[in-house]
Amino acid sequence: CDWSSDVCSSDLIIPLLYNLFRKNSIPLPEYLFNRYPTKNWLQLCNYKSTNPLLLRKKSWIIIGQLLLMKSCQVIMRFFMKISREKDWTKQLIYLFIFLYVLALSILSIMRYSSYHAAIYDLGIMVQAIWNTAHGRLFYESVNMGYPISRFWTAHWEFIYLLIAPFYAIFQSPKFLLILQSLLIGIGALPIYLIGRKILKNKALAGAIALSYLLNPAVQNSNLFDFHGTTLATSLILFGFYFFIEKKWKLFWGVFILALLCREDVSLIWLFFGLYVILFSTHKKLGLSLSFIGALWFILFMNRLYLRNFLGLLPIQWTVDLPSHWSNLSGGGIKDLLI
Repeated sequence: CDWSSDVCSSDLIIPLLYNLFRKNSIPLPEYLFNRYPTKNWLQLCNYKSTNPLLLRKKSWIIIGQLLLMKSCQVIMRFFMKISREKDWTKQLIYLFIFLYVLALSILSIMRYSSYHAAIYDLGIMVQAIWNTAHGRLFYESVNMGYPISRFWTAHWEFIYLLIAPFYAIFQSPKFLLILQSLLIGIGALPIYLIGRKILKNKALAGAIALSYLLNPAVQNSNLFDFHGTTLATSLILFGFYFFIEKKWKLFWGVFILALLCREDVSLIWLFFGLYVILFSTHKKLGLSLSFIGALWFILFMNRLYLRNFLGLLPIQWTVDLPSHWSNLSGGGIKDLLI
């Protein structure tokens, strides 16, 4: 090889790779033939020429292409093997979830490591979780310019109480990014189980679950820093599945966990309750869900009254920071429904 002139002879590498892959019965695609003077691999392997079109191809690119074909063959053999099993689509979903979590974790860490993550919101969440792990519940100093709990000034993200002990061990934003990718990726499993239950078609259910993992909106929310609402996605999906299966203890467990992710998840449960009332026989359950969801959100919207009732000092608003729900002020139930 003459790397300095960007020319690599294929007189040795082509016959070597051909014999290697022919032994393993790997088909060679047509598009590779079009890059050379002849379409016959046997002729090509015996072809001795100084043709620039043949010599310009770097050997490492050829190796990469053929290794990719070998990898595809291994993957296809794996698919064929598990397709003989009783529930092979479920095994594929596990594989897709693993690939999603791996890919999105790497991309999220790359985004963070290349200084594309922002203080709004990854920096805020890291500070709040780190302080929670050290006894200062939800404290951050970004929004107000001085340390104060997000309980009073931003969101209700009580889920951080469960994350904080693990963050005390793995004190890195990368841990949060991996955790977020994992929790989002797992959401494909309840989608598959729901689809299999309702559609009675494993392949179609698997396709719908895969479309969830490939959804740009899901991936974009995964890549955009770290948020409590993102963590609630899979919990809500599992809640719907447990509701269908009538596994009530598990349903209430994920209901509470999702509610702890952020205050606006309560609105999802409110309307989920309405769905239960209208389209199922579990009317009391639906009323309970809607009541708890509405009550939780009302308490959040009036948390400053709670602060005054407890006799705490008023918040010093050092910046013009509108509420995340300021659009609801004065609009009443109409704006809330919208």
